[in-house]
Amino acid sequence: RGYLIEERCRIYAGQMQEAQPCRICGKVHIKYNQMMIATGRQVSLALQIVPFGSVAGKMAEYFNDPPIFYFGEKLECFRPWVDLTLMKLPENAKDSAMTKILLFVATCCSYGIELVIPLLRRLATLTMFSLVVMATFTITEENLVEWGGQVITWAFYLAFAKAGGELFLEVLL
Repeated sequence: RGYLIEERCRIYAGQMQEAQPCRICGKVHIKYNQMMIATGRQVSLALQIVPFGSVAGKMAEYFNDPPIFYFGEKLECFRPWVDLTLMKLPENAKDSAMTKILLFVATCCSYGIELVIPLLRRLATLTMFSLVVMATFTITEENLVEWGGQVITWAFYLAFAKAGGELFLEVLL
């Protein structure tokens, strides 16, 4: 039962008057990954008050934004990785060449949104967490001037790539 993700998603859907049922399970709920992101942030905040809890807290936050893995069976329609069988290209022999080209481009954009962008966000997340751990345990007063600027620059680039994948590229595609 963990953090009651399913129950909270169902209750929040009722509170926010979400009327559209899920395409996969048919139940009315908000997206499970959004609840997991919010829960990861709450756990992260709670862990940061413990000594050296910032590393575990950041791990909880980064590994849940977007969720990297899920071992349960209760959330039947949640998949951290997209199910390619749900994305089928309609075939009609009467369609013109232009229609087929447009359907192919739309399918490529869908694959990009469903596969490529989440993969890039996860890679940026794991790299950013590695950078946080490295910076926490390797930067000292002696090498702060040498390494501090580089770590901040790389953190900026990774945060920009992750935010770009989350907000900009999805809208662009």
